Amino acid sequence: MTLPAPSATAASSALVIRRASAQDLAMVVGLRAALRREEQALAGAGLVPEESGGALRDLTRRQLADTSQGWFVATLGNEVCGILRCAIARRDGVARYGVLTTAYVSPACRQRGALRALVGAAADWAGARGVSDLRVRTNTGNATANAAWEALGFVPAQVIRRRVHP
Repeated sequence: MTLPAPSATAASSALVIRRASAQDLAMVVGLRAALRREEQALAGAGLVPEESGGALRDLTRRQLADTSQGWFVATLGNEVCGILRCAIARRDGVARYGVLTTAYVSPACRQRGALRALVGAAADWAGARGVSDLRVRTNTGNATANAAWEALGFVPAQVIRRRVHP
């Protein structure tokens, strides 16, 4: 999949997927903050790390600059309406795999194939690095997200159990 450079994206009503760049920082941070709010509403206090404002901006800036990670954006017209990050996991004794994180599509872009296209771009990026196994973690209480990932061919592979000691 050939992804156009940021400057090649023309204003239109067509959904376009491309690599994210430093110029996308403000829009990526805004969508990332929206993702955090949705996660916190589902997971409850304390389960989603508190990263907001400058800390979230600094983290995102560092991640966008890291060439070992693939960041992708979905645009509709001139608006970035979806984001996805893919990092290659490297652990001794475990085959490399791609970790999809920070997957978010704004309500205006949902049901338009944005997540499918973002995952496709991430899969192509990972595949070019010799990685075909992609993984994503989701909240068990997020039925919409779980259905979306299952529709894209992701199946449950591990369950993380949690207990809070009184």
